[in-house]
Amino acid sequence: MQIIKSSDINMSNVMYLVYGRPGTGKTHAVQFLPGKTVYIAIDGSERPLKDKNTDNLILIVLDQSDYLDIITSMDKVMMTIEQSLLGKVDNIVLDNISYLQELIVEQLSDKYKDQRQMWQFMQNYIKKIVTRFKSWNKRIYVTGWEVDYIDFDESHNQTTLFDLKLNASLRESIEGLFNVVGRAFIHKEQHLIQLTQSQRIAAKNQVDTRKYCLTEDLFTDKEWQPKSKTITGGNSNEN
Repeated sequence: MQIIKSSDINMSNVMYLVYGRPGTGKTHAVQFLPGKTVYIAIDGSERPLKDKNTDNLILIVLDQSDYLDIITSMDKVMMTIEQSLLGKVDNIVLDNISYLQELIVEQLSDKYKDQRQMWQFMQNYIKKIVTRFKSWNKRIYVTGWEVDYIDFDESHNQTTLFDLKLNASLRESIEGLFNVVGRAFIHKEQHLIQLTQSQRIAAKNQVDTRKYCLTEDLFTDKEWQPKSKTITGGNSNEN
């Protein structure tokens, strides 16, 4: 236990979760992480990082055989980081958590007769990974795909909501562990991240007061200011 002043709060171990459609810049943001980074490539999205930040970026890329037993492979990855890399880096990246869930469900679906047990195992396993990340006291950056679904507002009008593509129960608990949850999108050819909640978009920012930022500014305190009230890519009219 430690007794500290609020001014002594460690800001280098912030946990970021960014979701969005493919091509919205989630992986692109990795090269702007300050310090040395371990990047875990789950869905083969590492190509945008070729020749970027080469002195400070360590990539863990799964082979085809690793996907045959993704749980065992992830256990090996986590152990390798803890035993060989953790003391040498500042950041850990997992790209992406949505695809990791899909792989686990696909491999466990035939193992469990009771599908509820399978989903429970999957949820507990991914929670353990994120909790383990948190215990490392590093800056954590996790990406995921976006899902949109239909809901109804208080006036019973149909609306489309945007959130992380993950099992609903797991998503709620996972998002609660992160300091920043953002949605990556493209607005007028700019790659942006929405950092605060709106009626249609799940997001939160416990680090600063920014509502939006450019992808490359995610790990800074720079804010992006819209020039109009309508942000088409962000599906928001709040600014």
